[in-house]
Amino acid sequence: LQEMVQKGAFRRDLYYRLNGVQLWLPPLRERPDRLGLLSQLFRLERDALGSAEDLRFSDEVWRIFFKHPWPGNIREARNVLRSSIAVAKGPVIEIDDLPIDFLQELDFDQRVTDAESQDANVDETVELEAGFDLSDWEARAVRHALASSKGNIAKAARSLGITRATLYHKMARYGLRSDRRIVSKR
Repeated sequence: LQEMVQKGAFRRDLYYRLNGVQLWLPPLRERPDRLGLLSQLFRLERDALGSAEDLRFSDEVWRIFFKHPWPGNIREARNVLRSSIAVAKGPVIEIDDLPIDFLQELDFDQRVTDAESQDANVDETVELEAGFDLSDWEARAVRHALASSKGNIAKAARSLGITRATLYHKMARYGLRSDRRIVSKR
């Protein structure tokens, strides 16, 4: 619409009436809490489909979820989770249960290098997946953003896609400090 306003094809006053709030949501692949979000979506989809509560993903599937580019974002994630639940042959969803087109999107050349550099983080995340709720994942994402930005609040807030004020609220909620010393505690 902004281009149309500049070309005179759309009324400027109408544009500003419609353009009240702009939100930027990071793509799923850039979210540090993506595995937690997928875990939460998985529980919702599993419950909606009436599947067994002990149904879970194998560690290999979690690694694929971590490495996947997720071009379809949340809609793609919900579809992958739904179809995996529907075709699961047992209590553990394996790679064979994932949709073929989803696996084809995975960049196989990059997979090897990504796997080596991120396996340690994914292993820890997969182990924690079962006992974490959404607030645990949020706290972890905040800690990760603060650690990655070396305590720089503005950078950490940008990486999370939130305002600095929101980040300060989350830090207070989880007992985190803004100094550059102890931001990576668990």
